[in-house]
Amino acid sequence: LHCMDVQPILLKGWSLARLYPEDGLRPYEDIDIIVPPLCSLHDLPHDIDVNHQEVDTLDRRNWSDIYARSEHVSLRGTLVRVLGLEDHLRALCIHFLKHRGSRPIWLCDIAMIIERFGSSLDWDLCLGRDRTRTSWIAGVILLAHELLDMDSSALPSNVKMRRLPSWLSLTVLEEWGRTGQKYDNPFWKYLSCAGDIMGLLRERWPNPIYATLQFSARIHVVPPVPQQIAGFIRAGTRRLLTLAERTMTAG
Repeated sequence: LHCMDVQPILLKGWSLARLYPEDGLRPYEDIDIIVPPLCSLHDLPHDIDVNHQEVDTLDRRNWSDIYARSEHVSLRGTLVRVLGLEDHLRALCIHFLKHRGSRPIWLCDIAMIIERFGSSLDWDLCLGRDRTRTSWIAGVILLAHELLDMDSSALPSNVKMRRLPSWLSLTVLEEWGRTGQKYDNPFWKYLSCAGDIMGLLRERWPNPIYATLQFSARIHVVPPVPQQIAGFIRAGTRRLLTLAERTMTAG
């Protein structure tokens, strides 16, 4: 797979599994690659996920810089380009939050990289200069320490001194407990039953992690209630507009 004479960069999956101390410790199901923002790849197998937005996840850093820090590794005699460790750890932390911290294996990946390679990482490069994203990355790293008992000796002082918000760890544990659970009730159902407003709030109240990222807020000790309220109103307004549009179309 080539595009504009630039090799796609593999992330997650096998590129992480190879770093674990033993084979088979890290299962993976698909292939995730990132490509330059203007690159377009077609007719790829269904298990290959091409991600342009992951570059923005890396703090809108220049593609050429990300590419220059990537490296070639051998996979059964074929050279495969993978993210540099600092960029990879950064992407993993933000990816974990983007998906509401829903999968424990992603936190294991982060803990593994820090325990095995933390002392040799360029932490300034990993944490970056964007204070918002730095708070996201540091929060996930502290989660790995608290929930997985990750060795924190290699962490820089500006991460160690941070306080892990209790709402963040509680939210992640709740997400792990509801893995596979879906919200099946459509939004309009609650509109026809005014007495079930609490049911609407329980099912549709935004995940605080999602609300934090949705409004590009920093991770603070105080729960992001304002962002959750705004997210709930935004989502409700969007659904009401969609319902009204369907009603007008049907009429």
